[in-house]
Amino acid sequence: MTTLRAFHHSLPMMLLRAREMVMHEFRPHLRRHNITEQQWRVLRALHSDGAMSASTLSSSTLISLPSLTRIIRSLSDRVLLTKRMSSDDQRSIIIELTNVGRNMIALASPEAEEIYRRITDRFGDEPLDTLYELLHQLEHSLQKPK
Repeated sequence: MTTLRAFHHSLPMMLLRAREMVMHEFRPHLRRHNITEQQWRVLRALHSDGAMSASTLSSSTLISLPSLTRIIRSLSDRVLLTKRMSSDDQRSIIIELTNVGRNMIALASPEAEEIYRRITDRFGDEPLDTLYELLHQLEHSLQKPK
């Protein structure tokens, strides 16, 4: 029988614990703006990358299409984003931020950047840059060839 590595040294658990610690810093900020973590990911992706199909948005945010459909409906009801049929493919829906959504991002961004600054102050610029690079390398090394 194979012996498992110590639970506290399990990569999935270490990544999950680190994620939870980071999100612990951001959750109060999101609550103040009446937005969930997943909703914020959607808004941030659209802000960063512009309008995109629902399937691309799902892939970009790591949110399943069924969950994304509910999130899109909720954000659309709040007039933070719009959806329209793609002119290229009538089966595809294009999602984009509205002016209200862009204003929400503009309002929330300074505080989000302040949270990043506090995390960087506590962890350090170089270690954070190294962490970003290592996580990027890990992600790419584990991707399956297409």
